Amino acid sequence: MSGSNFADVFCPLPWNHASVRTNGQMLACCLVYEPLQKGKDGSGQDYNAGTDTVASARNAPVLRDIRAAMLRGEKPTACNRCWDTERVGALSARQINAEKYPGLMERARQLTRADGTIVHSEFPLQYYDLRLGNLCNLACKMCSPHFSSTWARYAPDPDTRANYTWYVDSPYWRELLDSVGASGAVKQLMITGGEPLMSKHHWELIDQCVAGGRASEISIYYNTNMTVTLTDQMIEKWSKFQQIWVGCSVDGYAHVNEYIRHPAQWRVVERNLDRLDSCEHPNIVGNLSPTISVFNVLYIPEMVRWQVGRKFKKLGVHPGNWILEYPEPMSIQVLPKPVKLAIAKKYEELFAWARETQEASVAKSIHDTYEPVLKWMNAAERQSLLPDLMKTIADLDRKQQTDFRKSLPELWALIEAAEPATSALALR
Repeated sequence: MSGSNFADVFCPLPWNHASVRTNGQMLACCLVYEPLQKGKDGSGQDYNAGTDTVASARNAPVLRDIRAAMLRGEKPTACNRCWDTERVGALSARQINAEKYPGLMERARQLTRADGTIVHSEFPLQYYDLRLGNLCNLACKMCSPHFSSTWARYAPDPDTRANYTWYVDSPYWRELLDSVGASGAVKQLMITGGEPLMSKHHWELIDQCVAGGRASEISIYYNTNMTVTLTDQMIEKWSKFQQIWVGCSVDGYAHVNEYIRHPAQWRVVERNLDRLDSCEHPNIVGNLSPTISVFNVLYIPEMVRWQVGRKFKKLGVHPGNWILEYPEPMSIQVLPKPVKLAIAKKYEELFAWARETQEASVAKSIHDTYEPVLKWMNAAERQSLLPDLMKTIADLDRKQQTDFRKSLPELWALIEAAEPATSALALR
């Protein structure tokens, strides 16, 4: 059973994918914030990888509802993050993954019941999205204890029952290790954190892929802050896989990144970027993957020029941006209109520079990557949250002993000129 527009709304993830938060909560995908819940109507306890099997959650009510809506040719509201991304002309996670699994749509159409129910064995999991706890060496400005153990120095974790070691001797972890083994179906892993390269269990998973003889069939995508030294041993293990894609969570050039991703040191980040770029194995590639927030949106053109000037071979100029939505006061939509106009001017200057100095394909890539950022920024007016942003900056600067005005002086000057009374809240 299908809707006439099934192909227009289809996403493979509800059929072939499993996602886990740092605390073990299972998700429909990483962009659907509400955890999968038990019960006929999805109002029961959360499914958790620390205690539940992945198979038991395949037909959780939210997942059934998403599949059923897609079969009818409708856009599930749970997937609004992707619909919003596509609306401003950016490439969504749905579109990216639909290209990776081209044969799945017809099977989904034929084998899925009208209410969205599937048989687990008919749709073996091909893609795991894993957040292996909150162990992390940074306390990024937009982060929280949920994703960073270092954040505990600055704020208590509101989730007092969180199980950040859900993978220790859990049924979900055992299923996962089997899935990457000789008889498994896994083709793709996305591994984040926390900081995944600090996780011992992450390396256990890597070793299991190699030992099972299927590493050459598996691609892995990472999000890493590039502060963990890339050793020869790591590179050698990665060389066994079909592809290793390292998403480098670098939010700006030098001082900008150091302010946002506290207490990262730029010399360490740059050294690891160079090590990755000079890696001799063709299957190991990557890109810069900044999170676009109020802190760095003005400075992204500077980072792009730096990146082009470095002439990276593996990192290129094709970043994978994440436009921040939460915490809401840090969204680029919160900035005052005069600040937005100044930002738009900087981007137009970047586009013109790229057209004049770079090959046409590079200039097009830069434009197509960052034009949606401007569209997103101007899609809503949320300046009412600016006081919250300024208070948060004051609080974080005090706790982390950083200085917004000195680290990001151009941004500070623009905000101060546009909203002098509100900007003063950052000084308290």
